[in-house]
Amino acid sequence: MEIWPLILVALFAGFIGLWELDWSQLFPDPARETLQNLWAEIQGWDDLDARLRIWGAGTEPVRMRVQAIMEEGALRVELLEPEELVGHVYTYRKGMLVHFRPGNGGLRIVYQLGKKGEFPRLEVRPQELRLSLEEAESLGAGWGNPLALPIAFPGFAGTPPPTLTFSLAPAPSPWLYGYKRLRITGFPEPIEEVVLWLDDVGKLRGGSVVVGETRITVLIEELRPNLGLSLIELLQLPRAERTLWY
Repeated sequence: MEIWPLILVALFAGFIGLWELDWSQLFPDPARETLQNLWAEIQGWDDLDARLRIWGAGTEPVRMRVQAIMEEGALRVELLEPEELVGHVYTYRKGMLVHFRPGNGGLRIVYQLGKKGEFPRLEVRPQELRLSLEEAESLGAGWGNPLALPIAFPGFAGTPPPTLTFSLAPAPSPWLYGYKRLRITGFPEPIEEVVLWLDDVGKLRGGSVVVGETRITVLIEELRPNLGLSLIELLQLPRAERTLWY
């Protein structure tokens, strides 16, 4: 099984665990106010549909479409790049991770995660978090090795136009504009640090999380919240000839 969907499920489970925390405990300063404002906006999302590019954990960059319904704790991941992973789909709800693999009639692999089928929730205390807000620097400082990212600019230098349709325009290239960095430490182990990249109006455009000695970085290409996604469409998978259980 590819590592990325499992990493996303773990992070998503932790994210849901933060949902009901009282962030009013944070003391008022620019960094904490920025986090409070961002969290207030995110808590207004019932669901989301996003396209992400993720790299780190010793693997090549992976591009994926992610859909989630917050109240249900449900997640869907469709892999878009690299080419050899196109068509792979993962769904997660209540500790059950299902992987659809295309080819040969299709295969579904079902994993029951954790002792009780669920990831443990993070025991985060907002008052213990340490935050710093760093002003934006030009050329996307802090993104780390941007030349390694396989990002094309459709229509320029002979590159073909995109074939995928998605209504929201992608976020501006971070190494053209630069983003503010909201750095957060004080999480329980194994999370060492979370860094959020924010644009000039405070919208989340990406970031990174350090787990142990591994840094995982996420670029948000497109994001649409509150689409009215249904649980049925989120968990629906293509037809498969075989199903394996683990």
